[in-house]
Amino acid sequence: MSEHTKTFKIFKYRCKMTYVGTALTIEWDPHVPDFQRMPRRQVNQFWKKYQASRYSFTQSVANDLNQAIVIVDIDGRGASHPTIVEPIPEAL
Repeated sequence: MSEHTKTFKIFKYRCKMTYVGTALTIEWDPHVPDFQRMPRRQVNQFWKKYQASRYSFTQSVANDLNQAIVIVDIDGRGASHPTIVEPIPEAL
């Protein structure tokens, strides 16, 4: 079983993403962001950067595994938002 790891900088936070087997783990440094204390605009900018970083990471994993990965975000109200990340076929 291979392990994929990458660290991204999102504003003042470092986000370490690790994919092993079928599990995606996210670690934050110095701590998990407190969105309740951030202005809405900053939360939106943060979320966009986080999603772009996560998509880039999972795209790389999908390519290495040559299979799709499904990510399901669950918002604070319990609604789910699935994203399917397909591997990019190699150019011939």
